[in-house]
Amino acid sequence: VSPWIDLLHIHEYRHILLESKVMLGRKWAPEHILFGQYGWSVVNFALLPNWYFEGDAVKTETLYTNTGRGRVPRFYMEIPALRKNGKKFSFEKMRAGSFKDQVPNHYSLGYHMTSYMEVLNGKSSWNNITDRSIKKYALISRSSKKLYGLNNRALYDSTMNYLDSYFINAETLKDSIIRSYDPKNFTNYELP
Repeated sequence: VSPWIDLLHIHEYRHILLESKVMLGRKWAPEHILFGQYGWSVVNFALLPNWYFEGDAVKTETLYTNTGRGRVPRFYMEIPALRKNGKKFSFEKMRAGSFKDQVPNHYSLGYHMTSYMEVLNGKSSWNNITDRSIKKYALISRSSKKLYGLNNRALYDSTMNYLDSYFINAETLKDSIIRSYDPKNFTNYELP
């Protein structure tokens, strides 16, 4: 079992590395000259969407510890369990969240999408995508489409199809299926 502080350090340090990559890739860019750190922050926020930013950090904490969130069934199985129950939401709804439906957060979505991209195209795929995005001021989706033929929506669809096929006959989902609930009154106590 990894101490929570180690998980936190690894997760947050991965954010620092990604932000540093943006800064070093655009060292004397106009946004830095005009606005300093705030300029870099705006570019970082624009180029690296929250699902990628957090998913990459969760993937890293899972890779370098024995107890990262990617190994926790409650985290990892949330999307497959919903899909097995017929809850197949669009990329836009999964990315933005919902007050009406139980939609996993951007950490879970990002973990699955970043992991699946590496399954398809190798460990260096996200490095190539972010490098291109930083140099060209291109959104992650455009760089991914240019390099690997998958924009965000296509990557999402491909990831969900992979999860569906992987868990299609999985008995592990049997107990995670919600048998009776009120679909008009969704309640989540994770963040009270």
